[in-house]
Amino acid sequence: MVKEDSTYIKKGDRVWTPIVVAKDMVAWFKPQGKILEPCNGIGNISNLIPDCLTCEITEGTDFLEWTEKVDWIITNPPYSIFSKIIKHGLTVSDNSVWLLPTWKMFSGYGLMLKVKEHGGIKHMRHYGTGTKLGWSPLANSISAVHIQRDYTGDISQSYFNWQSETNKD
Repeated sequence: MVKEDSTYIKKGDRVWTPIVVAKDMVAWFKPQGKILEPCNGIGNISNLIPDCLTCEITEGTDFLEWTEKVDWIITNPPYSIFSKIIKHGLTVSDNSVWLLPTWKMFSGYGLMLKVKEHGGIKHMRHYGTGTKLGWSPLANSISAVHIQRDYTGDISQSYFNWQSETNKD
């Protein structure tokens, strides 16, 4: 199967979700039912979700070959192929949450059309910059973007409170 020296994995793709952000994503979005973490990495998100299904390319499970339907996807995808990962995720899930530089979600018209065909962006949870998350020197805004099948409403937004002891708004 695919290993780290594969053309799938580029420099900068292996960026772990900070535990505080993973906890907040799970608490904020509250995924239920059959849940998949398609880019599991070291498990910072999946370890918080009982019975979470996982894929990890470096362990021989390629999400792009996944066909089983799930209720939720929640992940921090590799940025070099994020669009391909998200488009595939829309074919197998009703709800999906993608942690990525905010601008990437809006950087390609083809991706935006796929999101529109699926439903829409329901919510964006903002976490500050990549530097704030320890992904130095990534100074881009980082957000968790919730896409929901058949959603046609406005996009709501919230901001993670780094100063709060409980880290809740």
